[in-house]
Amino acid sequence: MERRFGGTRRATIAAIVIAAMLFGLAHAAGGATCVVLATVAGAGYGWIYAAMRSLGAAVVAHFCLNVIHFLFFTYPALALHV
Repeated sequence: MERRFGGTRRATIAAIVIAAMLFGLAHAAGGATCVVLATVAGAGYGWIYAAMRSLGAAVVAHFCLNVIHFLFFTYPALALHV
């Protein structure tokens, strides 16, 4: 893989970009905005994994972002409808 992409840094960047785009597409049911935001978040998770070499760290980051989204965006919107 290193030869194909010209080095480990390029391979890492390519892997993060491809994985982030797939992560974004996995959120297509939420609409275009959701796809863009999920792609950006996926790139962040990929960067965390590449920097720390820990899948757990990326999972914790995803969990924390989901909690923040729920508490500050989803939950207040639900409370307005009650």
